[in-house]
Amino acid sequence: MITQKTRRSRSIRPTRREFLLGAGSLLVLGGCGSGAADGGSVRGRTRTIKHKYGSTEISGRPERVLSIGYQEHDFIFALGVTPIAVRYWYGDKSDVIFPWAEDEAGDADPEILNMPEGLNFERIAALEPDIIVGLYSGMTEDDYGTLSEIAPTVAQSGEYIDYGMPWQETTMMLGKTLGREDRAEELVSGVEGQFEAVRKEYPEFEGKSLAVATYSGGTFGVFASEDPRAR
Repeated sequence: MITQKTRRSRSIRPTRREFLLGAGSLLVLGGCGSGAADGGSVRGRTRTIKHKYGSTEISGRPERVLSIGYQEHDFIFALGVTPIAVRYWYGDKSDVIFPWAEDEAGDADPEILNMPEGLNFERIAALEPDIIVGLYSGMTEDDYGTLSEIAPTVAQSGEYIDYGMPWQETTMMLGKTLGREDRAEELVSGVEGQFEAVRKEYPEFEGKSLAVATYSGGTFGVFASEDPRAR
């Protein structure tokens, strides 16, 4: 059983930021897992997922998972779950599974939601999801209200600006949502372990900072420190 509570509050929405392909931490995340399909035990019969627009209570493991976020499917595949639909955002419109996620995705062939002008609620409803996730989607409160009428919905965390959740938080939030917290902890621990190994191998990097940038159409862009691709 999945239920949800909605909190209506007046707040200033963070400005949407332009984003391009380059989720570096996701590349590591998608490629380091053991591929365990089970993902560990479900912790407790019912769990509450708090997010920007309220909370959603979930029992057991949702089966028909639909992602409207632009990068969540990398995490979902790494957690051992095959979503029924994922959102297109870059590159080949017939294939949204990038090379770093291919091993985890296996033979998965989810519906591709190409919605450049905004969410197509009728199409989403037609897919009959039993849960909708959108942690990297810039979901508005109006979007959330409409999606919640289709299926229980988990929006982005209210603790960060939109598109600003750290990859660790995204992994753990999706792991809890999908009933795979053990697998989520394994993934986070594995990636952070790789980071620590590099720190030990290259002590000269200690105290250094870097900028993560992109080049497109003759212009450069630098990801802000709040962007998960710069973390």
